[in-house]
Amino acid sequence: PSFVFAPVTWLFGPTAAFNVAVLLAPVLSGWCMWLALGRLSQMWVARAAGAVLWGFSPFMFSHEIYGHLSLTVLFFPPLLFALLYDFLADDRRDPRVIGLLIGLLTTAQFFTGTETLAITTITTLIALVAAVVLAPKAAWRRRRRIGIAAGMAALVVGVLLGYPVWWLLAGPRHVTGQAWPGSAVAGAGLGGIIHIGVRAHLGSFFAQIGGYFGAIGPNTAFLGSGLLILIAVSAVVWARQRVAWVLMVTAGVAWLLSLGT
Repeated sequence: PSFVFAPVTWLFGPTAAFNVAVLLAPVLSGWCMWLALGRLSQMWVARAAGAVLWGFSPFMFSHEIYGHLSLTVLFFPPLLFALLYDFLADDRRDPRVIGLLIGLLTTAQFFTGTETLAITTITTLIALVAAVVLAPKAAWRRRRRIGIAAGMAALVVGVLLGYPVWWLLAGPRHVTGQAWPGSAVAGAGLGGIIHIGVRAHLGSFFAQIGGYFGAIGPNTAFLGSGLLILIAVSAVVWARQRVAWVLMVTAGVAWLLSLGT
């Protein structure tokens, strides 16, 4: 983001560039989800709803108010899903091209935020395992294509990120020990997916230090009963589609992981 908004920084200063980036982050993230959902549906209402839910989710809101730009520029998960879906559902896609694009996309996310990269990587591996278990014969037929794509992606990432990853993990100023020694290790509450939170409409002292005096919004993991019912109905309607099962399994495991230690 610093590189992309460099012209704004040169013309108006870093504060203006940061404000523009934070303002555009939900829009950019939602637009990427709009593109990804085009693989599953051509209904613009459904795609728009998914884009809005993604771009203005509790996760997005909770990090926007603290100025966590690395966690609000969420282009990586939907675009990675679109590439993987195109590759696995359409045999006409060149595996070398898909691997190259995944490698470049991963590199872009590394320089945007390693936390989102780690979360998405773990979730993607869960989804791929679920896909193989649900469709082993289809996966076996595509084994050569999958190997070529994975090899190309690994080559691109190795060339472009070999030195940056070393610098991050073992460079002269790498972090040792616990990154935030004073913070507690915690996760989302068990009922956080349904309950909006007791402090949702109140302010936060830490946010006020940064200049935000509004409400802190819902729990990061909040979905709400209405959306959960919609997801359940959708799962029943699309029960014959393997991609629906893959998404449901991935979402369920991701929710369990969000509960923390």
